[in-house]
Amino acid sequence: MNNQERNKEKNTRTTVTKGSLILRIVVSVYLLYTVYSLFGSVGTAEGKDKIIVIVAMIAFTAVALPLGGFSIHAMSQGNYVQPDNHDEAKTDEESTPVVDAENDAIEQITEEESDKNG
Repeated sequence: MNNQERNKEKNTRTTVTKGSLILRIVVSVYLLYTVYSLFGSVGTAEGKDKIIVIVAMIAFTAVALPLGGFSIHAMSQGNYVQPDNHDEAKTDEESTPVVDAENDAIEQITEEESDKNG
């Protein structure tokens, strides 16, 4: 596989839509809200529970900040894929001959039955 094929494959794997970027930002905000909610639990937790709450806060923050940051950056730079309306048009064009063929087959069966009945 040459470099051009690798780059093309890499680009197709890393493309995201605007909707998925928005979803990532929402998930990031929710994780940060969860971290904020856990602050109250740190003071009331004791022993191992306190350690678990702190570790969860660190883990959620470590996921939320890069996820939200990279998603906001990609949104601001316009690094997302616009859905193509051409794909829908191709699907419609491709399905039309099949429908015509089905209609022709139904007409043929109907004609054969009418010929049998007289």
